[in-house]
Amino acid sequence: MQIIPVIDLLNGIVVHARAGERAQYRALQSPLADSADPVAVVHGLLHYYPFTHLYIADLNAIQGTGDNLASLRDLQQHFPQLHYWVDSGIQRFTDYQTWQTHALGTAVVGSETQLDLKQYQTLLNSAGADNFILSLDFHHDRFLGHPKLWTQPTLWVNRLILMNLSKVGVSQGVDESRLSHLQQSCPAQTHIYAAGGVRHAEDLARLQQLQVAGVLIATAIHQQTLSPDDIARFSEC
Repeated sequence: MQIIPVIDLLNGIVVHARAGERAQYRALQSPLADSADPVAVVHGLLHYYPFTHLYIADLNAIQGTGDNLASLRDLQQHFPQLHYWVDSGIQRFTDYQTWQTHALGTAVVGSETQLDLKQYQTLLNSAGADNFILSLDFHHDRFLGHPKLWTQPTLWVNRLILMNLSKVGVSQGVDESRLSHLQQSCPAQTHIYAAGGVRHAEDLARLQQLQVAGVLIATAIHQQTLSPDDIARFSEC
């Protein structure tokens, strides 16, 4: 099971995401880093455990208030060994094409930015189901995005993230019922990643039982309720 740390970038710093309430996000304070500078935070994460992947949410790009491309380039320069998954607010195929020219990592397409089904189908058909990751986003029980992205598996790609924003950063446990539904609905070769709510090793054990391919985590790493030994143990499974 892949364990992938998450950073949320806003105005050039790492912020602590909590419950999807983006207006309330503040600079990350973590014992792993002496500041909220992205390079300092990632250095701290890699000192804690030798992760191979990093998920980044560019909150400015997602919200249409600029971008954090300079920070992304800085991270790639400092940590070229990492595989980057980046949600940069892609809405249509032309956005995907632009993202590809930056060569800054694998594109994550969040359902919350996919309100036009025709545009999404063009993106899917043109980019291909192997070439981006689809994040199926919820806030509490509300699906974010065009409803058919949740109800029609033919619109899914080979790597899916189940993201419950209301569980992010608040240590409420993972969204087991929706993960189970997703597992039952997907083709066997689909890789499913859980995001939001992981608290401790017991949650990782439950996700392992659900046979997810991986999990995206931030708070439990910074609060050190997941130890390096925990991460190593479940990463080897």
